[in-house]
Order: sequence, then structure tokens, then C-alpha cells
Amino acid sequence: METLLINIQDVRKLTNLSKNVTTQKYKQYIISAQNIQLRDILGVDCLSDLQAAKCSNTLDQYQAALLDIIKPYLINYSYAKYVYSSPLVSTEEGIVKLSGDNILHLTDQEKKREQYFYESNAESYHKQIIELLESDPVNYPCYHNSGNCGCCNSSSNGKSIFD
Repeated sequence: METLLINIQDVRKLTNLSKNVTTQKYKQYIISAQNIQLRDILGVDCLSDLQAAKCSNTLDQYQAALLDIIKPYLINYSYAKYVYSSPLVSTEEGIVKLSGDNILHLTDQEKKREQYFYESNAESYHKQIIELLESDPVNYPCYHNSGNCGCCNSSSNGKSIFD
């Protein structure tokens, strides 16, 4: 089972996500942001370690500090993914947007405008994540420049950010 690093309440604090959106509906966007965008930064092993520590409630102070920066990153990326497809309803006529009793077709520009805003926000946190990891390689051992750990040597596990 996938351990989520954020929850729907975190998303609601920073975005306009409706209280009518269920956790089950939104969860897919969090998982996507973790498995695509965050994994590109952290690598497979380090992401797995962070998820395991969060799941077992054993985060150390360094993992907690990293998670503090990761949260707004994931919130913005997951919401950007949600915005792109959220008002869409699949019908016999194709995918449409509901507005009250009216059905309106969504323009690409409408979707992309909101998506871009939240992706831009997420990218600013991306830089902060990298800065934190680079500033303290001793306490973030998976992020080093020697290339001598499992997270750096295996192509399936990604590379150190210092390579």
C-alpha cells in the first residue's frame, strides 16, 4: 500500500480544494505527484525510506525538516494535476465541465492556466528541497557525491543529486 506524505487536509489548507472532494477521489493525484515529481528529486530508496519512517511514525528531525518542505511541493503538484482534470465529467458526448445546471466544454487554456500556477509554486519548493539536501549531506546520507550507496549505483534507484 502506498504511504502518502500529505493528506487531503494539507491540500485544503493551501488551495481552493472543495470539501466535497473525497480523499478517495483525490488520493490518485497525491500518489502521482509522489511517484513522478518527488521520486525524480529523491530517488526510489530515499523516497521509500521517508515513506517508511512516516508510516511507522519514526521520522527523525532531518526527515521531519525535509518533509516540511516536501509537503507544499506535493500539495502544489497534486493540485495542479487535479485542476487539469477535476471539473471534468465523462458523458456520452465526451468529457464536459459542469457549471450549475449547465454543461460547458472546458477549454485547454482554462485548465492550463490553473495547472501552470500550481506547478510554478511547486517548482519553487523543488529548489528549497535541493538546497536543504545539499546543505547537509551528513544528515541526508542518501544525497552525497561519492556514489557509493545503493541509491546512487542502481539505475532503477535513481542517482544522487550531487552526481
